Amino acid sequence: MSIQQEYYIEIWNQNNLLVNGNCDLKIWDFGLSRTNIPQLVKSGAMTDYISTRWYRAPELLWGAEVYTEAVDMWSIGWIFAELLLREPLLPGDDTKNQLELIVDCLGQPDINFLTIFNEGRMINIFNRLNNQNKEGKFKDIFSNWDLKALDLLKKMLVYDPEQRISINEALEHEFIGDLHYEPDEPTTVPVSAFDFDFEMYDLNIEEQKELILEEISLYHSK
Repeated sequence: MSIQQEYYIEIWNQNNLLVNGNCDLKIWDFGLSRTNIPQLVKSGAMTDYISTRWYRAPELLWGAEVYTEAVDMWSIGWIFAELLLREPLLPGDDTKNQLELIVDCLGQPDINFLTIFNEGRMINIFNRLNNQNKEGKFKDIFSNWDLKALDLLKKMLVYDPEQRISINEALEHEFIGDLHYEPDEPTTVPVSAFDFDFEMYDLNIEEQKELILEEISLYHSK
């Protein structure tokens, strides 16, 4: 059965979530996904313009040139929040407004983290925000929800990507412990650096043309 037949789309304004009659949930649309391969990170900066703004991790909003799969956990966290509230929580109009909404909900990041992260360049950004809320409204927004659910949510929505909960840790969290079934949660084989080694070369236009022609010739040889 194809994925189109097995799942139907159900999301408020972004067609990126697939749900079936058993309430199985899948996230799709990886058109702007990036590889997390150390050899490739050294070859140049990773673009920070990925993921829909409302779900974009703070390190991406801050213009980080290197990031990890922790950005996905941040996005999953806000999707989880929307499942609880049944509405989009941070519909930012632009990058600055998005950061203001995040701070309004979660409060200001720890100053020690801001000093270290991205060589301290984020301190000025946060000082220029209109919202200087120190604590945030998270407790008020989610005051009536299950404490285990909120514990998992808070661990997803951590400013420091290195402290953010991982996917494997989330699957073992007590909130979803009864649903955790390892055989049905396979982890894929990491992408090979060989498949993306073209990222490591700084080619001029003519060199790129030659390689494109060579690639075409491999599949359309006379």
